[in-house]
Amino acid sequence: MKSENVTNILIYTAVIFFPFQFLAIRFFSSAYDITSLLIIMAVFVLMLSKIKINYKIIIWISIFVIMESVIVIYFNIGPYYRFLSGVVWLTSLLAIILYGDKDYDYSQKVISYIILFLLFFSSIYMFYEYYFIITPEIYSQFIEGRPTKFYLLRPKAGFQEPSYAALALFSSASAIVSTLILSRLSHRNIVYLLILLIIFSGAAFLARSMHIATFIITVSIVISIWLTYKLSIFKIFIFLGILFSILLLGIFLLSFPHYYDRVNIFVDPLAMTNPSLLSWLRGFDQVLAVMNSSPLTGFGIGSTGYFEFESLYGERLAYYRIYDLTLKDAFSLLWRLLIEIGIIPVILFSIFMIYKLSHFRKYLINKSDLSINNKYIIFNFTFALALIIGCLIKEPNYARSTLFIGIFLIASIPLNKKTNDN
Repeated sequence: MKSENVTNILIYTAVIFFPFQFLAIRFFSSAYDITSLLIIMAVFVLMLSKIKINYKIIIWISIFVIMESVIVIYFNIGPYYRFLSGVVWLTSLLAIILYGDKDYDYSQKVISYIILFLLFFSSIYMFYEYYFIITPEIYSQFIEGRPTKFYLLRPKAGFQEPSYAALALFSSASAIVSTLILSRLSHRNIVYLLILLIIFSGAAFLARSMHIATFIITVSIVISIWLTYKLSIFKIFIFLGILFSILLLGIFLLSFPHYYDRVNIFVDPLAMTNPSLLSWLRGFDQVLAVMNSSPLTGFGIGSTGYFEFESLYGERLAYYRIYDLTLKDAFSLLWRLLIEIGIIPVILFSIFMIYKLSHFRKYLINKSDLSINNKYIIFNFTFALALIIGCLIKEPNYARSTLFIGIFLIASIPLNKKTNDN
């Protein structure tokens, strides 16, 4: 079997396992998603299949590992097992980025159909969880904040946590909206709108996660790109309509205490009661402590939560006897990266993302008469973009399938050459 076929099988299988995080491989206190492992295997199979080894990629990866090892030894803050775990996953993500422009031959159509199919049925199952497993009575007690033995129960389908389920669903909703905006209208849109309604409802009203912000940010970025070329009255009206809809949605969701308590940062820290908001702000306090001491390199991979820093939000968490809650991952991938590897790699990653977005814009301009096949690229790209944005906001785990799928698709989707869409 050709290496390209093996790579494609691994990629398709990785996407199929994406919503099944409960099958993650457990090792001590860590969990490794099958999707992440399969993507790593696919990349390395493709790398090893080439007759000529790309020494530039090996050199860049070696420089990264050596530099991070020196930083960890110098500061000596976190335990070495956390460094070893972190450096393996970050190195794998770096390899995916560096090898992203190589000759992947997977079908954009197959990938988008797998994602839509699995997440649509995940959202359907979340409704089943709500009505028949959790039950509306227990769920309402959780949402209203009354203590019950089922306190942390929210629908999550096959994902590890409701937050990961919400991120996947909101990301697919972002991708559907973006595809509808950037593509010509057709009779099939009613089907996509129905899927969008079910997926969005599952994320916003059952999982009830702040990844609604991920949805809003992603759609806003796509609309901003859309408005930068061939501006017309029609585009302006669409923009105003979407803006008005987002404002109404925001006002409606903020009428629920569950959402309002998670964004109300303008109160005294000692008056805050939401653990998620307190943890997120406490993570930012960790970032500030690192920026004052070692902004360029951070404190080393695995150092998050292992050094002293001042935080009123941490004191509030201690008052609730949950001080260790997300202490060692800072509740946000962006915060964790700034803490562990510093501002320079974060800036380089930001440049990479801007580079990809600029190529996405050029792709849209050159493919202004979008065919069906091109719509798959739009869907997959915006889905991946939303996953990455969501991880940066509040999903700090290096090994999760949400991050690996997002990075792999953003890096490998061909925006300037012929694609396999058969």
